[in-house]
Amino acid sequence: LALGEIDLKNFDIDYGDDQTKMYAHLQFKKFNTTIKKLDLENNNFAVGDINLNGLKLKFNQKLIQDIKESETSSNTTSTPLKIALNRINLEDITIDYGDERSKTYAKLALEKLNAKINAVDLEKNKFDIDEVLLSNTNLDAKLHLQTSNSASNNSSSSVPMELKLGKGILDNVKINYNNTAAPKTAGLDY
Repeated sequence: LALGEIDLKNFDIDYGDDQTKMYAHLQFKKFNTTIKKLDLENNNFAVGDINLNGLKLKFNQKLIQDIKESETSSNTTSTPLKIALNRINLEDITIDYGDERSKTYAKLALEKLNAKINAVDLEKNKFDIDEVLLSNTNLDAKLHLQTSNSASNNSSSSVPMELKLGKGILDNVKINYNNTAAPKTAGLDY
């Protein structure tokens, strides 16, 4: 399947689902990329430069009563996602994310992110990034994470992340992180 160039301007979509209590509003001024490879059967994709300007996303997941999830066949196997990326250029990005179920809330105001990606291997959790420039960015994240004692009881066979970064420039980047599950302590919180 070949898609070629995608060029969208002044995109605006509003989504609301009263049954799942999920609501989202997405808009952006400009999105441009080229889909070089789209192999759905083997879950293999190649994308040219990604240029996104003026993104505004508001996502809100409300609490709902327990919903019985449909049973899925245990015989299904998934093919790991393979994706080849080149450059990612993001400008004027605003995200307001709230999930009452997981007690996760985040607000992001990003003026500029430019990245040159050499390779991404999601199956092995490896990322090779030539360069990253992040400027004039504010992130406020409130996560409700398990304490280390309860997390160790739920050990999984996840692969540790491997990151290779050639050059990274952070200019006027502010990050405020708060684990709302951890008790407040005086002094520094590691």
